[in-house]
Amino acid sequence: MRRCPRCTYPLKVIQDGVSELDQCHRCHGAWVLPGDAIRRFGPGADPSKWEAMNIAETRGASSLTCPDGHGPLEILLLRDEQGSVEIDTCSQCEGLWLDAREGRALSSIARRQGEGTAPYSPDTKGYLFQLLTGFPVEEWNPVRHKPLVVMSIVGAVVAAALTQLWLAYMATPENQIAFSEAMFAVPTTIMNGDAPWTLITYMFFHAGIFHLLGNLWFLWMFGDNVEDMIGRGKTLALYLAAGLAGMLTHVLAFPTDATPVVGASAAIAGLMGAYCVLFPRIRVWVVWFFVPLRLHVSTYILIWIGMQVLGILLGQGNVAWWAHIGGFLAGALMALALRSGARDRELVVAAQPVRTRRAQPWERPGHVNGRRYTSRSAAREE
Repeated sequence: MRRCPRCTYPLKVIQDGVSELDQCHRCHGAWVLPGDAIRRFGPGADPSKWEAMNIAETRGASSLTCPDGHGPLEILLLRDEQGSVEIDTCSQCEGLWLDAREGRALSSIARRQGEGTAPYSPDTKGYLFQLLTGFPVEEWNPVRHKPLVVMSIVGAVVAAALTQLWLAYMATPENQIAFSEAMFAVPTTIMNGDAPWTLITYMFFHAGIFHLLGNLWFLWMFGDNVEDMIGRGKTLALYLAAGLAGMLTHVLAFPTDATPVVGASAAIAGLMGAYCVLFPRIRVWVVWFFVPLRLHVSTYILIWIGMQVLGILLGQGNVAWWAHIGGFLAGALMALALRSGARDRELVVAAQPVRTRRAQPWERPGHVNGRRYTSRSAAREE
């Protein structure tokens, strides 16, 4: 059984389905092997890459010993332009000892470093897929939580598509018209103050299979990371608000238009705006004019905005270009308002006390049986 190198208590194995670590329930430190660190924190937590990334500096021998019996650990300083953390590592097994709260700091550094790595690079199949569809593909931006809101939206959109398919083959023309009037957004109807619920329902229906599949791709690609960053409730609110703002923008641009509008594009454009605000350094692969290109997502979205403006100028009436612009701006503005809270969530958690044990009269503060167990990060803050 492995024991805590700080307070000698037995370490308890914790598994979350993704990785495994050994944690001390007394000092809240954790022992993590390299493979589990990569699965938990991303490729930026790979010790073999730290030297090439120029973020690691050896600070000498540690007073701690390897829980696997490999002798004294080494102190390693990990530092990038936004933060730093000292951790203890074994030169033989490359295991990492993380004191309480150091895991948060390592996660932040690894995530930032992982934003520039390239687990995805288009092979022949990927190239052909992107050539035929024109879809972008993220290079690397893993999520830490299952995107339940995005999955629910996907389910609702697919259910709506199946309903449309059933109506197309089973319902009478009169019933089909009645359904479209009840669910699709029509600018003239909305301007008259009728059917206000269609400002929401329109975004769950689509005009065809390719319209549906394209929106589902963009919804999943951008939505899961936004949900992972700002949370489920705020993601749902952002999605609906962007769809609402997009439709209102279209109505204001074409108040006398009687053409029904359907599609989740405006709401998804809001997710794209939020993604650009929250993850500006992420890169995506695209294939344009047979050439694979690796672009920052902000560059890709800037080009996308240019395409929307071009569509407006050319007057292509079969696409609600103004709805895309309105949804994008709404999502970006909401993300700007939420960004500080999203970025600081981990700092708030890390600042909370991790030790609830009351010191005994015979113990000095920060020591147990004469051995220090307060984490380095806690000691610096105190």
